[in-house]
Formats: sequence, C-alpha cells, structure tokens
Amino acid sequence: MYLIKQANMLKCTLEPGDRLSETQLMEITSGGHSSLLPCQRAQINGVMTLVYDTHAYNTMESSAAHMTPQQMRQTILELLHALRQLERQSELSGLRMGNLCVEFDKVYLNGETLRPAFVYVPLETAREFPETELRHEIMETIQSNECVRDEGNEMLLRYLQDPGNDLYDLIDRIPKIEQEASRPAPAPERGEAFHQLQAENRRLRQRMLLFGGAAVLLIVIVVLLVLFSRGDEEPVGAATEAPTTQAVTTEAALMPGDLNGDGKITREDRDLLIGSVNGEILLSPAQWKAADLNGDGKVDMDDCAELTMLEREGE
Repeated sequence: MYLIKQANMLKCTLEPGDRLSETQLMEITSGGHSSLLPCQRAQINGVMTLVYDTHAYNTMESSAAHMTPQQMRQTILELLHALRQLERQSELSGLRMGNLCVEFDKVYLNGETLRPAFVYVPLETAREFPETELRHEIMETIQSNECVRDEGNEMLLRYLQDPGNDLYDLIDRIPKIEQEASRPAPAPERGEAFHQLQAENRRLRQRMLLFGGAAVLLIVIVVLLVLFSRGDEEPVGAATEAPTTQAVTTEAALMPGDLNGDGKITREDRDLLIGSVNGEILLSPAQWKAADLNGDGKVDMDDCAELTMLEREGE
C-alpha cells in the first residue's frame, strides 16, 4: 500500500498482499467520523485504489510553517482529542487505530477550522497504533518551524522527549501551558528594582569617568603637540636669535654697521645683517649691537635700510 498526493485528492494504491475490509470501508464512506478523511473505492488502470477528497484541507506539515505558537498548541490539542475519541469509538466498531496514518504529511487540517482529519486505510490487518511516530512528528514539527517556537512549546518538547510521559496527558497539560505562556512576567520587587537602578547608576558614573579621563588626556596631548610645533618654528622678518652658521668671533666693540669688524661698512656687512634677519646667521652680542643701527632693540629690515645708506656714504 502506498499513497500519492495529486491536486485535490490523495490516492491510496493497494498492494497484492493488502486485503480491504468492507466493513471498515462502509463505515468511513458513510461519513460518520469527522476526524477521518472520507474515501471512495475506485479501479484505476485495473488496480484497486482508494481516493481521498482533500480539496478543503492542507497537510499539517505545510500548515505548520504559517502557524503561531498558540495555534500549534491548539492544533496538537485538537489532534489528541480526535485520537482519543477515535480510540473510544474503535472499541465499539470495526475501526483499528493501527490503520491510521499519523505522519504529518498525511494528517490534514481543515483550511477554515484547523480541525485535524486523518487518513485511514481500511485493511483487514493492522499494526499497533504508531504512538512513537506521532510523538516524533510533533517534536520534529516544532523544532523545524521557528515560527512556532516559544517557551510554551519548548515545555511541550521537554515533556515529549521523556518516553515515560503519557502522550495523552498533554490534553490536560496544554491548557495549563497556555495559561503560563500568556501570563505576564512578574514585575521585580521594589527593593530589587532599586538595587538594579543603583547598579546602573554606578555603571553610568564609571563610563563618564572613563570618558572624562580620556578627554583630559587628549587635551593634554594636543597642547603638548602645539607647544612642540611652535618651538620648532623659525621666526621670519624679526630679530632672531636662532642659531646657524656664520658669526664674527671677536667680542670687541664694533663700529655701528661694521658687522665683520674690518673697520668699514661694505656689502659683506649688509649680507651678514640680512642673513641675521632671515634667520640664517647667528650674530654675536657685539655684532648684534652694531647691527641695531636705529637703536630700537631689534635687528630687522629697518636696520638693513640704515646700513645700506651708510654703505653708500662710505663709497
């Protein structure tokens, strides 16, 4: 026996060893069991076939991907209620629970009510009811569909993972789990909330101290960099004391304008003065005094102009 899904029907083809139970078939065909998909017997290509009408249903396997956690719990509850009812009815009829297909691609849900309906194959022989398969189907469906995962269904999983737990006890447990899942989380006690606030304030102060210390350190570094950069700059166009190359070594008093001490004012004296103004030459104290021709306490371009006039007068 094997099942084939086609459009709005499910076909069950019997194998040579399968013997159809007419009593069970009549009971299903009469439509007295809302939890069983109705089926009709047909001959397809000379082979005995059962045809199930599934146009108003979707498989539970495909429906789970669009459910909420609450809908999944409600569906499992409906599923177990339907199985319990079928089990009780089977004691009074010819139905055998082992002929139910409980794989979730063969358990169908009504598209409007989400009520489950099972595929039942009315054979004369039947296996034991596949409770272990059903348990695994429920666990696998919850685990493989993230949309139905919540604390309530995690509790279901933990319950089902213990094989010693009765599957049908979930009929009583699911409503309790639903209540637990819908109950708001208790608010922390006032004392606990106060301690949490204090801890948060401490963390905030620590972060502020850390950021403040980092800001102060950054400011100090910037100030030091500015001071160092200013110290490296060479003055331009002003009296300079920056060191460089040429200087007359004599410290004897020099005639004003005679920077090289040769007793006369020449172009060489002007070159020394210009070099000093440009920061290229370091003058000795005697040279500095001789270069300050206008007596303003600094050596600059005004002194260069004075020296040029003296140079021309001496020619």
